[in-house]
Amino acid sequence: MAQRNLFIGALLACAGLVFTGCPSGESTKNAVAAAAKKTVGVAKSAVAGVAQGVDEGRKETVGLDGAHVVSTYAEITKLLGIELLKVGADDKGHLRVTLGFANNTDTPVRMSGWGTKTEILVLDKDGYVKRLTKDLPEITIPAKAKDKVDFHFDIAPDKAVTMRFFEGEISLVTKEAAQNKTQNKAQDKTTNEPSTGQK
Repeated sequence: MAQRNLFIGALLACAGLVFTGCPSGESTKNAVAAAAKKTVGVAKSAVAGVAQGVDEGRKETVGLDGAHVVSTYAEITKLLGIELLKVGADDKGHLRVTLGFANNTDTPVRMSGWGTKTEILVLDKDGYVKRLTKDLPEITIPAKAKDKVDFHFDIAPDKAVTMRFFEGEISLVTKEAAQNKTQNKAQDKTTNEPSTGQK
């Protein structure tokens, strides 16, 4: 659709050049290029305006349940408490992070547009990212209540270091995980030590 609009814009620009008596050749080429560039700029601005309008309209809209809609880290943390509840593996051995969201306000809070694969990431120790294995639907936390949400990532639990939640970061290296790693290393060391027993 966008390519079609650009093509039509270029044709209109050419038609305008013909009727205004613009000379052919390099001048015509430059004039058409300038017109096409302006058309692309207008199209981009229009798309950005639509996206902004949808986002603002969504925030200003109150659902039938009277929920307050939030879609940025600042908005979420202003109304909800976030707690790391569990870091473990799902049935496929991939990372599963469980976050708890506490709503202490008198109205429901709906997190919108937050489950996309670009807004929620996990970083390993080298800074490489792993995205959500699937998008999440909107989640509404009832007034004066808490809710748990699971996030799944295609990475082993012991490889994940940080979870990036919108503009915020949550450390996944919990005390429990650190203790388990220490115990595993100690067990491996004991297993690999040569036996000193006498026959």
